[in-house]
Amino acid sequence: MATTTAGIAELYSDVVADLISFYDNFVLLPNQQLIVNQYNLTGAIGNTVKIPLTNSWPAGNSSVGDNTDLINAGFDFNPGAVSLTVGKRGAGSLVSEESLEDGGFETVRNAVVTRLSRAIAQATDKAGFNILASGAEAI
Repeated sequence: MATTTAGIAELYSDVVADLISFYDNFVLLPNQQLIVNQYNLTGAIGNTVKIPLTNSWPAGNSSVGDNTDLINAGFDFNPGAVSLTVGKRGAGSLVSEESLEDGGFETVRNAVVTRLSRAIAQATDKAGFNILASGAEAI
């Protein structure tokens, strides 16, 4: 974002710092009954997440002899992994220096944070519920 004045630059840094907590309060998808596992990607670069997968647990042996090699008997704890591609969402708002002067810095900052977080939360909810309903983001 290109900023031409100190007031707009200060507003931008405040909005970025506050956006995550406001977004978390608006989005519906963190409901544990809908989505069991969540991965926080805040500040991450790229669009791929590598998630470890543990292998299946073997049945325990009720009688293990002395000096038995358990690793070669099927007790391998080496996990695999799966790579998931994630989609990013964003929203923007144009704020002029005049609006900061007339509306007051805190009032404008709060309005921008609320507007951006609700826009991102709505986009996330829409995509998430589309995937739950049809298996694809866009219907």
